[in-house]
Amino acid sequence: MKSSFGLALLVLTALTLAGCNHSEMSMADMKAPERPAELDQLEPLLGHWEGTWECSMPGMDQPIKGVGTNVVSWEADRWVLVERMSGDMGEMGKFSGIGVWTWNPKRGCFDNWWYDSWGSTGHGTATYDAATRTWKTKGQSTDPMTGEMKQGEGTMKILPGGKMEWTYAERDVLGRAKGMEMKGTSVRK
Repeated sequence: MKSSFGLALLVLTALTLAGCNHSEMSMADMKAPERPAELDQLEPLLGHWEGTWECSMPGMDQPIKGVGTNVVSWEADRWVLVERMSGDMGEMGKFSGIGVWTWNPKRGCFDNWWYDSWGSTGHGTATYDAATRTWKTKGQSTDPMTGEMKQGEGTMKILPGGKMEWTYAERDVLGRAKGMEMKGTSVRK
């Protein structure tokens, strides 16, 4: 019954969207598009990763050290990469989060989103340089404690032997005031 309702809702949605489309298309013409080859660039991120990192913020005397685990897998017939993360920042406590990546053909980059148990939300884009095996990310997030928008940039470099080095830095929305900075190393298990 539940799957019949879901199928009916999907067909109704498709018919509604098709009605908004001025091109002539019959139900027989409708089919899923071909999976973009660019999604295969996400393959090196798959797996179970264990990592360590340091996090510093303005006004801190010493960086905070953290440990965590990321499990990265395909979802939705390999159209969406999902990352499930859990970590421990010592005195700051434990947290968990989820990240989602997919290819955006109109913009020619990957779209990504982040949500975590501290109330952080973020969205951005990523590009991949195959020659250097390096991801570059940029985006905006909302500080859960202040509600302020932050802009962030990061890198992830895939190293031989199932290792990854990564960085992340935030600034205020105007790009002036420095915020949190992180760097870490992860190993595929």
